[in-house]
Amino acid sequence: MNDERKNGNFDEILAKENPDLFLTLNKSKTESKLPTSILSQPVKLILCIVAIDLIIGFLLSILEKTSHFLMLSGRLWISLPWWIACLDGFIFVGYGIYVIVKKRGQLDSSSSSSDIRTVKEIRGDASGPLGLLYILLGIFLLIVVAIQFLI
Repeated sequence: MNDERKNGNFDEILAKENPDLFLTLNKSKTESKLPTSILSQPVKLILCIVAIDLIIGFLLSILEKTSHFLMLSGRLWISLPWWIACLDGFIFVGYGIYVIVKKRGQLDSSSSSSDIRTVKEIRGDASGPLGLLYILLGIFLLIVVAIQFLI
């Protein structure tokens, strides 16, 4: 009982004298211990785009009564209208701008010798090129759609 009282007094004194140190020492007590996500932000973005494209493909197949799904050489392909591909391009551009503005992005990496996949978070000025990569990917998709629309 005496040890608990001493520990409580120590915590109170430390909190009064140096609140930052007290919060740092008790960080594990205050933060939630939720497991980290297996999927990184880029993977979630790709899965979201694929899900949106599949849902729109199914809805268009139902509404137009023609299939937007093609089976070519043993693979399933989605035949989407140009405006859906434009939407995908704008999603990539928007995510690239988000990464640049927030100065925070994630990058998947794995070693070729092992199948261990790691997610690295890039912060600060180094996230600019990563955001630029997403913007260029979105612009490339928009250019492809424009060329296909003109053909």
